[in-house]
Amino acid sequence: MLSRLVRHFGRMTYPMDRYEVLFLLEEDDAETRAAYAALSMPDNFRAVIVPIGTPRTKPRACNVGLAHATGDLLVIYDAEDRPDPDQMALAASVFATAPSEIVCLQARLDYHNHDHNLLARFFTVEYNFWFDLLLPGLADRDGPVPLGGTSNHFRIEALRALGGWDPYNVTEDADLGVRLWVAGWRTAILDSTTLEEACASFRPWIRQRTRWVKGYIQTWLVHTRGSAVRKRGGIRGATAMHLLLGGTPLTNLLYPIYGALFTYYMCTRANWVLRLFPRYVLYLSVVVFATSVILFIYLHLAAVHNRQRWHLVGAALLSPIYWLMASLATYRAVSQLVRRAHVWEKTPHGLSGDASDPASVNTESELRAMMTLGG
Repeated sequence: MLSRLVRHFGRMTYPMDRYEVLFLLEEDDAETRAAYAALSMPDNFRAVIVPIGTPRTKPRACNVGLAHATGDLLVIYDAEDRPDPDQMALAASVFATAPSEIVCLQARLDYHNHDHNLLARFFTVEYNFWFDLLLPGLADRDGPVPLGGTSNHFRIEALRALGGWDPYNVTEDADLGVRLWVAGWRTAILDSTTLEEACASFRPWIRQRTRWVKGYIQTWLVHTRGSAVRKRGGIRGATAMHLLLGGTPLTNLLYPIYGALFTYYMCTRANWVLRLFPRYVLYLSVVVFATSVILFIYLHLAAVHNRQRWHLVGAALLSPIYWLMASLATYRAVSQLVRRAHVWEKTPHGLSGDASDPASVNTESELRAMMTLGG
């Protein structure tokens, strides 16, 4: 992943003498450090060694990087990220003219391997809904924006004033988005895309989603203490935070239970179900459940339409199957929250091959240079 990342950064249009790249490498990760040492790096690229310590999380490493950063703006990229070449230049331009209360720009995230298999298609539809529809809506209405963990561009003074990231939160991006909003600042959506590699294998996906949901619960628990959220956003802002960070895990926990009850009753009309729920409650619940499922499928179809990816319509229609996977990960997250609250399960990358990775494709200028060398 490291050599591909370096190659892709060579395509960025931002003047190379005006930015630095800090590679955050764990002290005991001998393999990655050796790979870094074997590469020929530009002068503005340097490694920052994250010392051994606890918790072993991404936000702890980011705080080490923040201490070494020297610029006015800072952006986080993951190893598998492929940002638009003009993304940093666009972010700097927006910050130059944006109001001072906008301290974070969240670029849109998308997957370059969305055709790898059905799981990758599910994941892509979800991301397109999240970053193209939901987060822009929250940002436009000055609501709390749970950040995406990568391609977050910050005014570094504001980031340091917030104390950086919470090293114990395994969804540090969502927590930071809420914290900067509570502090009176805002996040805007940057009209630029960063391509990532969708986790297209079942077990790694479950581990990744477990961490995300566990972090959402952690963030919700932290920000329900006191009245800061309500003071900042009123009833509307507090409701948005509770529904997004607390409601998402709760919905995932209840979805398979009520889905099973709904299916069982519709097939059998069993009397014991009526003894659990009075008839008017049962029928109202069935209507709400069915309407909610249809509404969320519609929103995912809207995300497909927004990107004009008609081959993903099938994945959008089959989203209820994907939600069962999210429910499984949520039950696992609740278990981990009790036993292993700060454990960070890493996600493997580079498994989809080179076919869809933009860093493996030669640009026109690179092809010209290769032809010149060959001649």
